[in-house]
Amino acid sequence: MYLILQGKVEIFSEREGVTLKLAELEKGAFFGELALFQDFPRSATAVALVDSILLGFFQPELKTLLETKPRVGNDLLLSFASIIADRLRKTNDTLEAAYFKSKKNKAK
Repeated sequence: MYLILQGKVEIFSEREGVTLKLAELEKGAFFGELALFQDFPRSATAVALVDSILLGFFQPELKTLLETKPRVGNDLLLSFASIIADRLRKTNDTLEAAYFKSKKNKAK
């Protein structure tokens, strides 16, 4: 996971020659948090749009934090869960809107 301390980062996905911009993140935002919980290939690409400073926080650090400072680690996990839930809800809303728009267009 990376925290943006300074700068701006674009997150995008590219498949079959089509690029989809997923987000533009600035100072205080983070990305790559799913890698803290699962060892899967990344689902998107991040590119700095301007000179940026990032802070990396990785699975071993999370495990160490949970072992040495369980209260802080649990608070951090709850914060991540809340943010991931918000992002999932927004994704669901986007998919639902696209689905109904597609149905509406087919009916015309």
